[in-house]
Amino acid sequence: SNQKLLHFTNPILLKFFAKDVYAVMNLHEGTTFEAAIYLDNKPLTKQNAGSDLRMDEFGKSVLRVDQGKMYHLVSLKDHGEHEVKIVTNSESLSLFVFTFG
Repeated sequence: SNQKLLHFTNPILLKFFAKDVYAVMNLHEGTTFEAAIYLDNKPLTKQNAGSDLRMDEFGKSVLRVDQGKMYHLVSLKDHGEHEVKIVTNSESLSLFVFTFG
């Protein structure tokens, strides 16, 4: 499968101007992994986390990737300029594309 548009080093950093951030992620068959997601270098909160994030017991905003699909990372009230950061120790992450709303 040579369809990767982008293969990022860790961590992934992306500046954006938007309200919502989605990432199409894929991974090797039969694997799952978790990634910590940050907005402007801070963990997301219930107020700004996308629908696919959960908060762990340490207050981190965590994305669990268990299938290839589009994941909702950030959900803001208003469009604005921000930076999203994705940190994972997984070797199996392939990020295809970001989309914004």
